[in-house]
Amino acid sequence: MKFTEDYLDSALSNAKKWCSESLSKHLEGYSGGFDFSIFYYIIDNEMIPDMCLDEEVDGLIRVSLRKIKWYLDREEFFKEHNIPYSEYDVESTFTHEMIEYLVHKDKSVYLDYIKKFGLTTPHKTALMIENINRKERGLNDWID
Repeated sequence: MKFTEDYLDSALSNAKKWCSESLSKHLEGYSGGFDFSIFYYIIDNEMIPDMCLDEEVDGLIRVSLRKIKWYLDREEFFKEHNIPYSEYDVESTFTHEMIEYLVHKDKSVYLDYIKKFGLTTPHKTALMIENINRKERGLNDWID
């Protein structure tokens, strides 16, 4: 799969829309109103995971096409050897990053998740919600 700028733009737009419309149904303690339009991405193939929030610039998501290609190559290997796998999905990964940002910013949401689910990091909370997004779209859970 070729990750063109149009493909990435569409995936980010879909993730923003899902978060805006659905997040208050799935993220306890979140009542809506967050402006997801602050999020944008740049391609950064340096030493980062597939995607990550920039530590210094609010809303910036760094995307490593090199790492995404690694995930896709791994999927192909798993398919060839009949090994179960979770399909890599750019849209749900954008969703994860935005939720992680939101949970970092809204400590009350984070504290709710610690109390109810024992999730000790914003990453774990974002993964839980990312997998709801994936299920709604017919994908398997992403395993951390």
